[in-house]
Amino acid sequence: MKDSVALVMAAGQSRRFGSDKRKAVVGDGKSLLASTIQSIPNTYRRVFVAVRPDDNTFSLNLPDHVYVIRCLHALEGLSSSMAEAFAAIEDYCITCYESDVESASTNVESIAVILGDMPFIDESTHTLLHRSSGAQVIVRPIYNGQPGHPVIVGREYWEKVKELRGDEGAKAVLADANVMQISVDDPGVIRDIDRQKDIPSA
Repeated sequence: MKDSVALVMAAGQSRRFGSDKRKAVVGDGKSLLASTIQSIPNTYRRVFVAVRPDDNTFSLNLPDHVYVIRCLHALEGLSSSMAEAFAAIEDYCITCYESDVESASTNVESIAVILGDMPFIDESTHTLLHRSSGAQVIVRPIYNGQPGHPVIVGREYWEKVKELRGDEGAKAVLADANVMQISVDDPGVIRDIDRQKDIPSA
């Protein structure tokens, strides 16, 4: 059975937003980050959330079931945070194996990277992408010709992600990988909240 985990990237600085957008209230009355996490279905075995090293996770209203990863190099950008987060997830899987705790975690084939400001992705999209995921492929959705998220990274590419630095995301890995692009009828895969005006009205 395919096994994957979700990684929510929430260690950014929200510069274009003007304040900590993770705490911004969206249409359902919840914070943006909490809404993104809530939108993730149980398709994934575990949900990890990458945050800044000094974050007060209580103030972020994170659900009890998520695993928090503190990215010490978050100020360097998204790529550096992803590298740390992937390394932490891999360590988690190894620890489970060595301690024989939740040994199924050793079967994790892929990590679904979800941006913390994207709460509009349909559950059916997660399911569709997960079905095509695997250890030797990177799967990403395409909506109206535009690539989006989540990007599901097979285990074969984890080492390359762990080498990333800076703020370019995973572009360097995607450029030289077996990437499967799947067309979806879901605008949520390209809809994020970068500025105050992007918040939907109640």
